[in-house]
Amino acid sequence: MQWLDSARTRLRLLFARRSAESRMDDEFRFHIEMEADHLMRGRGLAADEARRQALAAFGGVQKHKEELREGRGLAWLGGLSLDVKLGFRMLLKYPGLTLAGGLAIAIAIGIGAGWYDLTGKILSPRIPLPEGDRIVTIETQDARTNAPEHRVLHDFQEWRHALATIEDLGAYRTDTRNLIVGNAAPEPIQIAELTVAALATTRVPPLLGRGLVHSDERPGAPGVVVLGYDVWQRYLNGREDVLGLVVRLGNAPATVVGVMPEGFGYPFNHDAWAPLALRASYQPLEGAPISVIGRLASGTTLEQANAEVRAFGQRSSEAFPATHEHLRPAVTRLGEATDFLDGGALATRNLPVLMVLAIACMSVGTLVYARTATREGEIAIRAALGAGRARIIGQLFMEALVLASVSAAIGLLAVDRALAWGIESVNRGSGGAPFWMAPGLDPSTVLYAGGLAVVSAVMLSVLPALRVTRARLQPHLANLGTGRATLRFGRLWTGAMIAQVALTAMGIPAAMESASQTTRKIRIRGEFPSREYLSARIDLDRPFDEETTAELQKRRTETFEALARRVEQEPGVAAVVFADRVPGAGATRRFATVESSRGATPVYDGDVLTSAVMPRFFDVFDRPILAGRPFHEGDSSPTARTVIVNEAFARAFAREAGHGSPIGARLRYPASSAVADAAAPEPPYEIVGVVRDFDLDPDDKGDEQPSVFHAATAGAMSPLLMSVRMRSAPAALAARLPLMATTVDARILVPDVQPMQDWIRDTFLLVFLAAEVAVTALVLFLSALGIFSLASVSVSRRTREIGLRVSLGAMPRQVLTGILSQAVMLMASGIAGGTALLLIALALGQGPSGQPFEDIALFGGYLGLTSAVMLVACLLACIGPAMRALRLNPSEALRDA
Repeated sequence: MQWLDSARTRLRLLFARRSAESRMDDEFRFHIEMEADHLMRGRGLAADEARRQALAAFGGVQKHKEELREGRGLAWLGGLSLDVKLGFRMLLKYPGLTLAGGLAIAIAIGIGAGWYDLTGKILSPRIPLPEGDRIVTIETQDARTNAPEHRVLHDFQEWRHALATIEDLGAYRTDTRNLIVGNAAPEPIQIAELTVAALATTRVPPLLGRGLVHSDERPGAPGVVVLGYDVWQRYLNGREDVLGLVVRLGNAPATVVGVMPEGFGYPFNHDAWAPLALRASYQPLEGAPISVIGRLASGTTLEQANAEVRAFGQRSSEAFPATHEHLRPAVTRLGEATDFLDGGALATRNLPVLMVLAIACMSVGTLVYARTATREGEIAIRAALGAGRARIIGQLFMEALVLASVSAAIGLLAVDRALAWGIESVNRGSGGAPFWMAPGLDPSTVLYAGGLAVVSAVMLSVLPALRVTRARLQPHLANLGTGRATLRFGRLWTGAMIAQVALTAMGIPAAMESASQTTRKIRIRGEFPSREYLSARIDLDRPFDEETTAELQKRRTETFEALARRVEQEPGVAAVVFADRVPGAGATRRFATVESSRGATPVYDGDVLTSAVMPRFFDVFDRPILAGRPFHEGDSSPTARTVIVNEAFARAFAREAGHGSPIGARLRYPASSAVADAAAPEPPYEIVGVVRDFDLDPDDKGDEQPSVFHAATAGAMSPLLMSVRMRSAPAALAARLPLMATTVDARILVPDVQPMQDWIRDTFLLVFLAAEVAVTALVLFLSALGIFSLASVSVSRRTREIGLRVSLGAMPRQVLTGILSQAVMLMASGIAGGTALLLIALALGQGPSGQPFEDIALFGGYLGLTSAVMLVACLLACIGPAMRALRLNPSEALRDA
């Protein structure tokens, strides 16, 4: 066990270094004092002389300290700490490089870490439950349509008795209900109605009270509910007498029997849990949709469970060919992507990150190389004093690692806040993020960012370090103090500069146009009089036993019409109308074809935005019918098959078909090949009218996109948005609308209500625009700074050459012109390369409009501005050092030469 004692001693010396150094100083002092005392007694020397000779005989305290440190394997620690200190000093010594380069690397590492963390949460999440990786779901897919089939109550009842590889197999469905306590305003919450086994799968006990028990599932049992921690704290203010409290879930009373711990949102993002009462038996595909969830039995693998479930599915397809012939059940882990991530997929996942990091490091690398070139004298002195090539490369690497580490920390802080904001934004919207996607970076993400920092440090330091340490030592030392240099910018860094210029010339114009498109969309949307409208998302809870009945749609229509009548009674309300979206928000895009007559060849096809609206929808928004007729009540029937299109659709139709109006033409939505094989083609719709554009759905050029409107009743729309036209400010009605709705029917849900301007104000667009402008400016600045640094250092290296040429009779203007022309040629090479690649992409139709000539003309201005910035930076970098060289005394230049 000698190695163990040695390791323990080394660890103690490593982590208690100060104590060890103190003991070593005491030991050395003791020996020196003993020797001095011996000299004083034996030779009669004075105290000072005796100490001097004792120190000389000892041989140097620092030398022995270093020998002892090397003996215990800790010499590297002193060198490492020194390199780290030097790295931080370099950050302060070169603040321009620190700010510009650090910000670029911070953005690159932040993007990489954010991408890694987000894709990990989506594709391979960690479920924060006991043995969460063993919780699985059984998902059934229809092989004909490639769509999920959730009407599996019959199969579920068979599975929970027959499957041996999955235990605690349960079922659940998601519904949104109003949680009402007394006369307080309702709180829409997402409820999981689930079996007792489904809740038991989590193995998480309630924080207060109890969970669900089997007696709660009996038909006719009193209603009970288990609340989530957030609902208890936010809506009930954490009241201590919550257990036994009778609340209403819609119009159904329920007793609170428990509260789950904080952060518990199983199985997806639920706020409360209620029992799911099932009948004893169901026929195949009978009953409401459900989801099936359970836990792998002890000692069972996912592959074994999948094999058993698929075998069961095969037997079901043989026993029930009419309903199960194409159904394919499969087992997947909770929250995990169904497609397995192989090595190629993982590499593809990280490829964009490495590309962004490589571009950032290329930009910053030119700055680092320019800085390294100015330090060749310092490096030569270190080499002369005994530092080896590996030691110098290690020092330069540590300096780059310090910069990358600080940048990584900043990038992690920024991306942590960005992801938290994104998750909170999703949670505020409909549905919300899964409970396992909680704010906060995963520890593996921090390690990943650390790895990116090391990779970026290698990119930044190794090539410059190898280049600067490759030259012979003597020329470096000989040139100290003369202003001359041995380090030249060879093909590699010349190529790097040209590549950087090419990437900038290609990427900056594209980023400028993207920012221009975003600005244009925001401006166009801002011109709509949205302050006159209030919009609210409306729904009606769906009892499990009514979800598949034909009466549900009728009940929804009657309830929503009653709500509209109630709202119209409010002062300041001019009109109320329903649609499946607010104009300018939440558009559904479908591919459509248009035939001029029945059975004719399509004369127009393309993507269109679709919306279901009530017949009076256009009147409420002051959008007149320009051709044809408006909707009437009969058009709301599913058998009517009529649509109205906007002006943008009519223009596109006229352009493609070669004749004017689309009135009377027939529009189809072609099904995918899989669906087309499974069912008859959908009957066409007749275009009966053309309505004025809303100008709220602009494309990248600012033109309104083609839209198709279908008439429908409020009960048939899902999702459902109510728009209220106001004569006064909408804020007062927005505050009272949820409570007002419950007076009509307690089952009416109003999860989101706000002025229309907030609906159409795309927060993502605003954030994206700000980020786009900031990143574009930073990239352009870094490119210009890199060009300036390399060009300036390159010309400075030729100071003696320029002075010598002038002293030998060359005209200063001619020398200056030659220097500037070389710089311009270098810039022109990069700009030409980037322009060529950009023009090729535009010529292939990859521009914003898809029209090569329009896009080339559009990008010409952006390209000219980008090229001008880079050329000016290059010329400014060259003129300063060249003018100083031209002012050099000829005699001094000849003497140095």
